[in-house]
Amino acid sequence: MCNSIFLLLRRINSNKAIWLADVILGGTLAVIAGSMSLLLYGWLGDVILNGNSMDLWFGADAPRVFENLTSRWSNHYRTSVHPLYSLLVATPIIGLIKVIGLSPLHAALVSMSTSAAVATALLYTMLRYFLPRLDSAIYTMLFISSVGFMFWFGVPETYPWGAVSILAAIIAAVIVPFGRWPSVIVIVSALSLSYTVTNWMAGLVAAFLSQPWRRAIRLSIYAFALVAFLTPIQNLLYPSAGKFLSIREEGSYVKSDYLRSIPATVATFFINTIIAPKPELVPFKESNKKDRFYLSAQTSDVGSGSAAGIVAVFGWLCLLVLGIWGTARRSVPYRLSLAVGLVLLGQFTLCLVYGGGPFLYSPHYVPLLVVVAAFVSTTPARWFALAMALLVIVAGGINNITMFKEATALLLSQSSVHDQVRHAMSQRPNDPWPRGRGHVPLGLPGTTELDKAYLEPGGSFSPSVGSFGVSVWVLDANNKLITSSDALPLEDIQQRFNRNDSPLPAVVTETPYYQSTWSLVSPGHWRLVLKPKAEKGSRLAVAVRSVGPAGGPITSLKLLDNKLWINDRWHLEATPRIDLAYLGEEGSKGWTEPMVSGVAAQVQSGWGHTRLWVDPNSGITLDIHDTKQALLSEPPTTLGVNSGLQLNLPDPQFVDALEAQVTHLMMGLVKSETRPGDPMNYPLAWQRDGAYVVVSLLQAGRTDVARELVRMFAEVDFFGGFGSEADAPGLSLWAIAAVADAIHDPAFNTEVWPHVVRKADMILDLLSAKEPIRKPFSGKASPSRAQHPDIDLVANTAERGLIIGRMDWHFPILYVNGVSYRGLMDAARLAEQRGERGRAERWRSAAEGLRRAWNLALISPEQDNPRTLISGIWPTFVVTDDTRFEKALNQGWEAERTKEGGFQKQPLWTYFDLAQAHQWLYLAKPERAWSTLKWFWKASPALGLYTQWESKGGDDTFGGWSQIRGWVDLPPITPHYWSAAEMLSLQLAMLAYYDSRPEVNTLVIGSGIPHSWFDHPMRVAGLITAAGRIDWEWDGNTISVHVYGNPVKVRLGPQFPKHSQLKTTFSSISTSSPR
Repeated sequence: MCNSIFLLLRRINSNKAIWLADVILGGTLAVIAGSMSLLLYGWLGDVILNGNSMDLWFGADAPRVFENLTSRWSNHYRTSVHPLYSLLVATPIIGLIKVIGLSPLHAALVSMSTSAAVATALLYTMLRYFLPRLDSAIYTMLFISSVGFMFWFGVPETYPWGAVSILAAIIAAVIVPFGRWPSVIVIVSALSLSYTVTNWMAGLVAAFLSQPWRRAIRLSIYAFALVAFLTPIQNLLYPSAGKFLSIREEGSYVKSDYLRSIPATVATFFINTIIAPKPELVPFKESNKKDRFYLSAQTSDVGSGSAAGIVAVFGWLCLLVLGIWGTARRSVPYRLSLAVGLVLLGQFTLCLVYGGGPFLYSPHYVPLLVVVAAFVSTTPARWFALAMALLVIVAGGINNITMFKEATALLLSQSSVHDQVRHAMSQRPNDPWPRGRGHVPLGLPGTTELDKAYLEPGGSFSPSVGSFGVSVWVLDANNKLITSSDALPLEDIQQRFNRNDSPLPAVVTETPYYQSTWSLVSPGHWRLVLKPKAEKGSRLAVAVRSVGPAGGPITSLKLLDNKLWINDRWHLEATPRIDLAYLGEEGSKGWTEPMVSGVAAQVQSGWGHTRLWVDPNSGITLDIHDTKQALLSEPPTTLGVNSGLQLNLPDPQFVDALEAQVTHLMMGLVKSETRPGDPMNYPLAWQRDGAYVVVSLLQAGRTDVARELVRMFAEVDFFGGFGSEADAPGLSLWAIAAVADAIHDPAFNTEVWPHVVRKADMILDLLSAKEPIRKPFSGKASPSRAQHPDIDLVANTAERGLIIGRMDWHFPILYVNGVSYRGLMDAARLAEQRGERGRAERWRSAAEGLRRAWNLALISPEQDNPRTLISGIWPTFVVTDDTRFEKALNQGWEAERTKEGGFQKQPLWTYFDLAQAHQWLYLAKPERAWSTLKWFWKASPALGLYTQWESKGGDDTFGGWSQIRGWVDLPPITPHYWSAAEMLSLQLAMLAYYDSRPEVNTLVIGSGIPHSWFDHPMRVAGLITAAGRIDWEWDGNTISVHVYGNPVKVRLGPQFPKHSQLKTTFSSISTSSPR
């Protein structure tokens, strides 16, 4: 085989010196093509890879192809018509990622540029078979300057490698001695079939032109069999790969009006794929893409791109006509002209009846059009033709580059705002850009997600979503930018809440250069107080830009009477008066330096920018007023965002972290909805996360808020992004009962009682299910799951006395049954209080049976499910054997933790780890709870504000951030409110908790208090437990506990000194209000 390839190459020229010169020249052209491919991708930018760009670039599937190239687990269904594409192209790319460590993008770029280089080298080889070196080089450059190359070899797509397979097949058809080298024919035929089924036409042409017809048929069968044999291997590596030749879907791409499209197809096929016309935006026909447009050249007029394009079209038509004349003169190798002609005829016919037009498939046939044009070099018109070719290269290249950039701009206009910002960042890598990490939503409880402000470490700020960004710039003595609030290292930044009489606590940021304080003065009115620090040789400026923590386009700026108006909606006032450093458009050379500017600007691009000087002595106070922010008519509370607790503890960080969780949970409320995390990432309430939020706020003394929020949990049975999940009834009952126990309001109990009955009976139905149970759900579903056939599946047939319930798209049996046990026990208690003894007995009996079944099932693999380990004791109290449960919990600890109690790698689902810490507290291992707590305090994305996160990043499931000029890298979701609720409940349990297991029924005081605290007086008041409100005070010897509720057993945590005296008093039930 190797000898055959060597002989094939040597047939081009037997002179070694000349052959070496061809290798050098061909290699140089290949390097130029590969480099050009990377340059073209750089002009396009990562926008082409975003899922929103599917079909936008002239019908290309670049986002899907990129996912297929870089991940085994993406959907490889299109291998049905690209039979071995994943095996042949994706496997080496994934190897580069796994073995060498390249990023997915860089590995894909290696493959893309390689395809450009190989296609170019093969074309040069084909041309050198019948042309002088000069002519071959010029026509190869004509290919590189063509639309078929420029618009497609810089895009991750299947077509470039398809072009390689076609060129290889035609070279084989021409050079293979007739009747010889059958293995070469089988390989090139199989290769052409492997990349695209219709490209097999090139493999069949190679077989029938180089072999006797009977052998050609046999070798073609061998090629087909080789591809069919390799398909199962591909299916093993890529489980989602499509079935070989499953072409049912292709019927939808066959055009019924092909006769009417002949003129456009001819123009596009023969001219517009060489010289780019003006690209157009055409509306999608699909109903699910209403009001969206894609790029097209199918109906564009020939030569409409530019004056240079018209000149190039003239030159190209001359070449094409002369090339056809050269073919007719039979002055070129017969097999070559016949092979090229047959494949071009096949490609043209295919484009006539299939797909959206020939532009998309141009990489497959443009090299062959160039070969046809090159046939003129075998005629007397050679020198004239070379002049025309150079004209096409220069004029066409200028036109094509211009049109490519225009198409890129149109692509950006149809792309998400995130993609547009990413593109700008790639084009201006040295400019300052938002941090895009650790943001914190700030807003009054109940305000909409769009009315929340966002703050990032360093003090960068957006007053609402889609508004603009305010950042602090640090300049040197020559007014050159040194750094900014977005670029300061996190270790140089300290943040804290400053609680005062404002509606929200202010956020204070300390850096080596300045102190900034952001505060809400009133709804729609934010204030920045910026104080410089003595830093020799530096000064400050406040930059207002369209990008920021949650920015948006700035199209209008004007300064009127010390008011800087932005987009005619916001106005900024400064003390001292506004001193402009610049007002205009960002992005031009030197725009970050002071420039002469006017006092008003209209910025069509949306990249408006202004900078204000900061007085080096007094600093600046900047007031931002939003003239259009809607006010919520019925907020869930008007009593601020602090807890209802009174805490006097010796560790201020503990108190700060605890209060921070309350503040984040309160600020994250949208109307009366509990969001799972960042409200822009989660535009919906989620039952599971919300139940924890309601209970934790209740425990922290915010009974007013909990009462308002829990109504949704009572009235609605299933809501959340994953549809109808089996943990919903139990968690809702837990939250309802917690609120009822705390507020002791007969009217509330009467209001929720019908819902309690319905939910408790629903759990009984799940426990006795004889067939799958499906229930409707309310609200939004995750877009990726909305059409899932099991979106309404609650549970399958019950087994072994357990609910086989769905949660998180699988069946974590012990978790679902644990929360169902808790729900039934709470429902039974409420029934007893109402005198409903029959229902109470029925629900309690079912709960006890469920509890027995649960503990029997506490074995692998169910005990190893993280959801089991987060719920065995807290919040369900379903465990009967603490030792067995601790053993299971410890296995996870040993596998994931360091000796110091930290994490071996950053956890993804922080609420799981905090919930496990809660279990350790109940198991009398407070040191493990503390090590977890302190680790998360230090790891907070917003250090000092104690936020937590979810996932590894890349999540924008609902697309909330895609149209915002901020958060463009999509780091892990932060804050996360289930995590905040878990941390809050854990810290409160450290102070006091009630173990409601029937065999325990004990109030535990101070189980998480460390030894060092007992040297100081302590006081806790207003903490809500299932036993009632708890107040306690420690004076160094005696702890006095007052329970607002019925008498219960009380014991002290394991850390209390042995000499401690316990005094307990109880009083009649009463309702306390938050302070």
